[in-house]
Amino acid sequence: MKNYERHLKNTGKSPNTISFYMRNLRSIYNKAITKGLVTKPDQNLFSGVYTGVQKTHKRALSRNQIQALYDVKLAEVKDRQRLETCRRLFFFCLYARGMSFVDMAYLQKKNIKNGVIRYYRKKTGQLLEIKITPAMQEIIDYFSPMVKASPYVFPVIDNNNKKPHRLQYETGLTTQNRLLKELARLAGTGVKLSTHMARHSWATLAKEENLPLWVISEGLGHNNERTTYIYLSHLERSILDKANDRIYQALCRKNKQPDKNGRKIINSKKVRNTEILIPLYRR
Repeated sequence: MKNYERHLKNTGKSPNTISFYMRNLRSIYNKAITKGLVTKPDQNLFSGVYTGVQKTHKRALSRNQIQALYDVKLAEVKDRQRLETCRRLFFFCLYARGMSFVDMAYLQKKNIKNGVIRYYRKKTGQLLEIKITPAMQEIIDYFSPMVKASPYVFPVIDNNNKKPHRLQYETGLTTQNRLLKELARLAGTGVKLSTHMARHSWATLAKEENLPLWVISEGLGHNNERTTYIYLSHLERSILDKANDRIYQALCRKNKQPDKNGRKIINSKKVRNTEILIPLYRR
């Protein structure tokens, strides 16, 4: 198992991706033991193999970076048409509650009815419903002439193409990620942009807007809040510093009336009513 883990690392995969593969392999192996297909060894084959999940760091874009991607001028760029397509696909995923690229690629026109997108996530099979915003509709309309004869909403998979749909999707994903990096360079964001960052960015923006964790979790279509927590970037330290300053100011606020011993006391009511910037992750 350690050799397999080392092989995955040599492929350049992220620690969480490697851990995901190892967890799946361990699960399959344990099921085989339970069914008697494999004899349980004396030593744990996965001993020393990391199968946990590391908190994803800085995979979300800031508001300024998102605005820079939106504002970047492509008129004079050589590959402007493909970059414009790339940008619109990325922003659709962002607007659609962080829809994953695979779900967007396979999204069909029959999934849209009465201004609502209704689809099952490829990864989990969970049913999601998303109201189409004006910005989302504008992107759908932009691609509409390109997919007139296609059941799909976006021009990633082509029924007339003899290649398997899965291969078309994988080719589209590779192309999208390559173009996103070029788009990010032109926008001066300083990040290696990828399709999955739309999902992380939506989650982080929701967190910054003080939405409860359970709302963000359902918005992303996660089965549990622990998965959602992995997606969330740390708040900027400046936000936390401001929150701490407000707590300090609240604690330093004194009542004009002293207590029975003649000492001034902290106004506990004001402390309780202080607005704190930190999101409350409770229902």
